[in-house]
Amino acid sequence: MSDVHALTALTRVAALTLAVLTAGPGCKSETPSPAAETGTPGPSLQRNRIFRLELDTLTVKKIVGSGGDANGLKALLADYPLYVWTPEKEAQIAWVGFTGAPGSFARSSYTRVKFIADPYVVRMDPFAITLQLRDGRKLELDVSAVTLRDGRGKEAAGVLDDDVRLEARGGFGVLSGETRLSGDFEGLWSGEPDKSSPEVHIDTPADGVPSGVVRVFFDEPVRTTSLPERIFIRDAERRTLEIDVTAERSDILDATTQLLVKPRGLLPFDARLSVAVASEIPDLLNRRLGRAALSVVATLSSPPALAATFHDFAASRGEAEFTKVGAVDLIPNFGVEIPSSGRFLRLLAPPAVGTTSAAVLTRFVVNGTARALELRVKKVARTRDAETPCLRVTLASPKGVVFSVDCGPTEVPKKPLLGPELAGAGAAGIPQDREWVATPWSDLSVPLEGQRGQEVLVIIEAPPLTPTMNPAALTQFLVDFLRVVP
Repeated sequence: MSDVHALTALTRVAALTLAVLTAGPGCKSETPSPAAETGTPGPSLQRNRIFRLELDTLTVKKIVGSGGDANGLKALLADYPLYVWTPEKEAQIAWVGFTGAPGSFARSSYTRVKFIADPYVVRMDPFAITLQLRDGRKLELDVSAVTLRDGRGKEAAGVLDDDVRLEARGGFGVLSGETRLSGDFEGLWSGEPDKSSPEVHIDTPADGVPSGVVRVFFDEPVRTTSLPERIFIRDAERRTLEIDVTAERSDILDATTQLLVKPRGLLPFDARLSVAVASEIPDLLNRRLGRAALSVVATLSSPPALAATFHDFAASRGEAEFTKVGAVDLIPNFGVEIPSSGRFLRLLAPPAVGTTSAAVLTRFVVNGTARALELRVKKVARTRDAETPCLRVTLASPKGVVFSVDCGPTEVPKKPLLGPELAGAGAAGIPQDREWVATPWSDLSVPLEGQRGQEVLVIIEAPPLTPTMNPAALTQFLVDFLRVVP
């Protein structure tokens, strides 16, 4: 009986073997892959390369929301190429992000992505990348599938090191303030290894606000090693100002696309300054800048002096005792409580596309009883509970040594108010403007201890919005009065 069972088992094995050998192409689950047959790995990208890929075609579908359309997304992706970097020491790994002209002031994220084994193409794990523009818009791509092929249509044969074609699909979102446009996309990008050196753009405070900072943008990540020694601010006599250089944090370790250069004191008045970026700064492939970059900025003359210890922006003195820079004016009302003099000093926070603040400058001598400089401030905006900047008050000596920087108010506007143009106009048949919200009045007190008998420079500054702040909020600051208190 055991012999019969053994013969039956042998017959079944032989039949199964014959079925496998004679199975047609439709039996995919039983057909071994070429990689499995030969033992050869799938193709990969050449190590230690940067591929910069331009958009060729884009298909957008299932769009929902507002604030744009498919053409707007195409234009945005056309302006910012895809950036793919393959490190020298990490096999089957690439970093993917956005890049673009350095003057476009975009902040992009770079994401580490692994390859998926495939005998014919380079595939990547799903990933997400973002692009933050300084006009407040934010682009998000949630990529669910990526395929990289030889750009000339050749069969993959190990390493892709020349023209590359990238096909991707997934979801997208474009955020602008409180609006969002989203949907699905399929796109085709193509390009070749990037052979160009990194480019740089210097963004200086164009109107010369002495407390201004300098921002430096690169069109691709550069290494942060020794950066402070390669950035300079010099005066006309080539004397170097003391500065602090901070690199914008990047997902790529020890690399950045944006630097913040902040003088340790005020910029000198009546000066012509040069901002220089040395050409030794390398990118991720250790290629240096094509050439050194230089930008020149002229600062303002010393501001006028206050004639008294109390200033309520009365018409007779409001224009004479301040130097005004940028979006600054004096207005009679804003749909809020009547100010002490019937006029406000108003400063409009500039959009993030430039670094020039809205500011007023003045100076005074601290008398023997002075304890603090006090301001009464209210912040107003179009958007409730949205992120907004704070009004910055800087006190410094005439030599530019800063001894106090205070910020207020810091909270977000919540209380509805009528608005500047139409407050009180309802009786005339004109609809009142109810789209503004405000903070309560805040008394900001800036200490003057240790400065008695000294001349003090005062800078009241509405700094530019950050990229994440909504420019449509039209954030503004109202200053009721300025006084020295004992």
